[in-house]
Amino acid sequence: MQDATTHDYEWKTIAPTGNDMEQCVRQWFERGAPLVWRPIFSRENFPDVDPAVLIEAQAASGPCWLIARPEDLLTLPAGITGWIMPIDAEDTEVACGRWENGVTFMAINDRASGERITYQADRS
Repeated sequence: MQDATTHDYEWKTIAPTGNDMEQCVRQWFERGAPLVWRPIFSRENFPDVDPAVLIEAQAASGPCWLIARPEDLLTLPAGITGWIMPIDAEDTEVACGRWENGVTFMAINDRASGERITYQADRS
């Protein structure tokens, strides 16, 4: 990603109608809110890990990455989806993941019900 000011990144919206999740993250950065990113402990993200370990890790607060600037998103571990939120927030419905040199913002839906999941719902 690259920006005219910092030459470190550029916001590129891929979806033709825009992305509400991306807009939310942009607003957090514009407000100067430091963010945290927490990996989602799922079989999709960690296929080689014992499911019991994933359940235990998901129930704990788990590790997180401090995201102070947009370009910090490029330091996230590749191929792993995680929850992103302001550091003082208790919940979020925004997830993101880094693939190659791009970050994708998304909502997470329950596979069975189709209902949107939040960070807190994912932990329970």
